Amino acid sequence: MATRKRILALQRTTMAEASAPVDAVSELQAKLAFVETLTAAFNRLRDEESTAEIIGWLATRELAESCWVFTSAGKSELRLAFASQSDVGKGQPEMPPRLPRQVARLGRTLRKEVRKAGDETSCLLLPMQVEDELVGVIALVLRQPAVAFADWMAENLAKQAAHALGRARAHAGISRAVRIRDDAFAAAAHELGNSLAAMGLQVHAILQAALTHTEDFRFLSRLYAMERQVTRLIGLNHHMLTSSRLTTGAFEPKLEPVDATETIHEVLSREADQLAWRRCKVDFTSPGPVVGRWDKALLDQIFSNLLSNALKYGHGKPISIVLSATPGRARLRVRDQGIGIAADDHARIFEKFERAAAVEKGSSLGLGLWLVREMVRALGGTIRLQSTIGAGSTFEVELPRSPTARPGEGKTT
Repeated sequence: MATRKRILALQRTTMAEASAPVDAVSELQAKLAFVETLTAAFNRLRDEESTAEIIGWLATRELAESCWVFTSAGKSELRLAFASQSDVGKGQPEMPPRLPRQVARLGRTLRKEVRKAGDETSCLLLPMQVEDELVGVIALVLRQPAVAFADWMAENLAKQAAHALGRARAHAGISRAVRIRDDAFAAAAHELGNSLAAMGLQVHAILQAALTHTEDFRFLSRLYAMERQVTRLIGLNHHMLTSSRLTTGAFEPKLEPVDATETIHEVLSREADQLAWRRCKVDFTSPGPVVGRWDKALLDQIFSNLLSNALKYGHGKPISIVLSATPGRARLRVRDQGIGIAADDHARIFEKFERAAAVEKGSSLGLGLWLVREMVRALGGTIRLQSTIGAGSTFEVELPRSPTARPGEGKTT
């Protein structure tokens, strides 16, 4: 809409200046043609990489000898996304030695940097911003001699390019969210399907035994198997309901005296069959009763999710659990000897529907660690992760024994 208004304004100006000098009319017509070129080039939605290529192509076609397009890759961090020059036969242009440092400085200050008079080797640097967010930087070596309105062209290129990059990123974010949602539904369906199928088989066997009046000595074992599947379904339902309540804010911890040592023993007892099936040894050490004012259900689920995560990614190797305490705080460490987590993924895995790796992806909602983080925060605590690829993972939860923080005030590091 803004571009269309600009085109109409230029058209009106051109008509109004029909009696103006020929050079002025020519410049207005050239500006109009340039705006139309930008509009046509950025009219179609593209991914970020293709958008960077279009920016470089427009720059070297219209006003620059060389162009480098940098896109933001984090907090004030910029990476080279595309480089081009007007003479395509020469390949990519050689980057001036000082350019990366100048771009980095521009990323921090968000002020345009212009070439010094007579300095043909330095670049015109233009930040690309969408509202207050820096999405990239364009570095240009303008043609010599440059057209009279080269700065105007460069400014408009930067503005339109910024909006195009912003649209590309927004579209990529939405697409990723849809994929994550679909993966979560698929995982939930997988979990439900496995449990329901197992229960169906057990029910069928029990009915067959009843119809034939056969005394099946495995009757009780089948009932126990059904109980385990029902427990899994209840746990899945609890995960999804807790996720919904934490997301909407309709949750308030019920604080009461709780012994963390006793709670951990209860979880280990409940998961004894699972631990035995995976042949996983657990070493739990505690100084004795560690009592604090906590929500027992939250404490149970925090530990249960950390244990489940260690089981899933520990490949049956021993798990170490250490509970310690000071007069004011309790600290729980859960360490596995599994595949480990890359440093770049430490923050990501605490987000909803994220997983550390593709291990057992089909049977994981990707909610476990996110729930742990949110429940720890609800109790005013913190959770930390220490891990490297191939060296296992240690999750450390620290909780105040008399929480005063409101839900959401804890931190993840």
